Amino acid sequence: MLERMLNFGDLSVKRIMMPFEDIESVDLSLEKECFLDTSVEILRIRSRILVYIKSKDNIIGYVHIKDILTLWQGNRVYFIRSLIKSPYYVGEDNK
Repeated sequence: MLERMLNFGDLSVKRIMMPFEDIESVDLSLEKECFLDTSVEILRIRSRILVYIKSKDNIIGYVHIKDILTLWQGNRVYFIRSLIKSPYYVGEDNK
């Protein structure tokens, strides 16, 4: 059973990827408190969130929920950029 779960074989990325317009993301140029509050709201249903600057076409990376919650719960609002991880770009035709 485990082998079938991990056997992606001929499965294309296009079959499993989410449409770009459905992806939740947050603008890094928001005020820090607003950025954190918006991120926490989105992360209630996601484990990672894309981060962009001024335009959703300008994705700079993603932030993991554990990093955002650590800041938010501790009321520590310091610069978020150090938490942003580089995004992975995969073409829809890849397998």
